[in-house]
Amino acid sequence: MRRRSHCNCFALCLLLAGLTPTLPAFAQQALVPAETGAPLPSDPAAIALRDRVVRSYHEVRALHEKVTQRQWKIRPEDALTVEIELRYRKPNRLYLAIDYPQIGQAGRWQLIYACDGKSLTVYNGARNEFQTVKSPARLDRLVLPQALRGPEFAALLRDASPFEALEKSAPIRYSESLEERVGASWHALKLDLHQEGARRTIRYQVGLKDSLIHGFTISILPDLDAASPFLDPEVKSGVEATYTLVDTAPHFTDADFRFSPPVGAKEDKPRQIKPAGDKPKPPAGPDERRQ
Repeated sequence: MRRRSHCNCFALCLLLAGLTPTLPAFAQQALVPAETGAPLPSDPAAIALRDRVVRSYHEVRALHEKVTQRQWKIRPEDALTVEIELRYRKPNRLYLAIDYPQIGQAGRWQLIYACDGKSLTVYNGARNEFQTVKSPARLDRLVLPQALRGPEFAALLRDASPFEALEKSAPIRYSESLEERVGASWHALKLDLHQEGARRTIRYQVGLKDSLIHGFTISILPDLDAASPFLDPEVKSGVEATYTLVDTAPHFTDADFRFSPPVGAKEDKPRQIKPAGDKPKPPAGPDERRQ
């Protein structure tokens, strides 16, 4: 349950424009008939496409991605942009750089995760602080920011289906189609659901050859009649992600997974980033008060 609270600056940076922290979606039509409470049937071809996407990520041995992600509340023209680069190689090589805009001022800052198989480092550019621990054998307990809305992170790091948790939270209608534009074509996988006072839809662009995600959009339309006095009200919001690079055969070297904090960066005690056994959290933001 989401309770009313005052978000600090770092939380705003991670959520970017206050988009709901639940698994994202867009909605344009009712999914649950009021008479029966049963979800509308999904297209079997869409279910097969969903499963093919999950299986393709599980079979990937290495992946290099670059993503430009725009997020907004109310007005798309007020969107904030996040730049993401992912380098991954099984079982525990990772370089993840997330470039955020400053909220309310000029400039940008980075949150970087780097694991070269020997050590795991997280660098928070907003505070110029880093934490380093011994590399875990797997990265399945690494907690990443909510700004990462692509399904590949759960599929790669946790070897799980990124759709399972969403399916447990609300009835979902899956549909698919073949979409074409000049010089490009892809499968479109669409998810419609009603969740926490809003109707939501996700549209994924799925590659015809690799069955991986090459783009997605999210839209959230609030159910104004269903507003609760105990929850933060939903607002019209959206996400648009463009994948400028999806490479399943990258020529990585060990150096591609190393990161050296800049001169003057402060080392913080690894209270939040721990090997398997505890769930680590991203480091504190620029204005976050420590308890």
